[in-house]
Amino acid sequence: MAIAFLCFGWKAAAAEPISFRWTVGRDVAAPQFNHEDADAGVVRDGGNIFVQLALWPHWYRFSGPDLDHLNPLSEARRDASFNRPHGDDSYWTDGIWKDPAGRLYAIVHIEYDYAHPRMGFLWRRRIGLATSDDKGANWHYEGDILTTNPKRSRRPSPNFVDFGCGDTYLFVDQRNGFFYLFYMTAWVDARSGARVNQTMSGARSPITARMAAGSWMKWNGTGWTEPGLGGAEADIFPGADSAVVHFNTYLNTYIAMGRDSDGSSWITACPSLDREQWGTRNYRLPQRLYWYNWPVDSVTGDRYEIGQAFRIYSSQANVNGVGSKYMNVTLLPGK
Repeated sequence: MAIAFLCFGWKAAAAEPISFRWTVGRDVAAPQFNHEDADAGVVRDGGNIFVQLALWPHWYRFSGPDLDHLNPLSEARRDASFNRPHGDDSYWTDGIWKDPAGRLYAIVHIEYDYAHPRMGFLWRRRIGLATSDDKGANWHYEGDILTTNPKRSRRPSPNFVDFGCGDTYLFVDQRNGFFYLFYMTAWVDARSGARVNQTMSGARSPITARMAAGSWMKWNGTGWTEPGLGGAEADIFPGADSAVVHFNTYLNTYIAMGRDSDGSSWITACPSLDREQWGTRNYRLPQRLYWYNWPVDSVTGDRYEIGQAFRIYSSQANVNGVGSKYMNVTLLPGK
């Protein structure tokens, strides 16, 4: 097992820096998730866990008592509301939330405008919302909830195109009553596909709003004040291509785990998402994370509120034959 230590510079209520260490176990193959091409949707369904994964045009569903005993369900179906205003719009589900009445709400990553040569990340992205009233068997598209503002930063040159906003991770903060989305923005060189000014930005919406369009406000660097549709965004995790957040009940703080575009894996913490004051990223997390990473509590199966021990699942959609996996992570006290 790899062991690392972490000590952040911000102060907790007791005016002491949070200090802890962790262990990361070996890679354990999870081939049932090999076709995961976005953040996983994981919710409790009575005594079972429901998981939905997407690899366009397929939306895969699973159900079972725990993540080791999942049974495949029929693929999810989309109704005519999933139209193609740009002629080539493609849809992936990301994180999922279930309301008290049982309706499922899924964040949807949308790609479109594939007119450019398929190299790098030249197509555009936006983020929408879908709902299901039959446990994910059928979905209806409710509309766009986040679109980028290409004026948020100066275009490097006329050769660059706006990436849009996408590759998102949902966090449901039941303690403070908000949904959070952490998503990627960038400029892309139309000649080479190279990305610059890449960052993970963020938006949030009150849980009472049920993720509706118009309820999302983007982080602008000092507060959650910019509209989700067309508002300006600011950096939260500069240089990152993934950032997955949960509330850790063992440490009583928010934890983010992710990786940068060069593959470097990291972990960091934040006392309050109101201010987005994340500590220095600690890169001593083993460099074994892929593109899509999601933690799940080892006891409860909860995706968003997690205790001392959890699994971090990791996938890269089986590209180059690299299968999905998970690693057991345990947080420990001490310096």
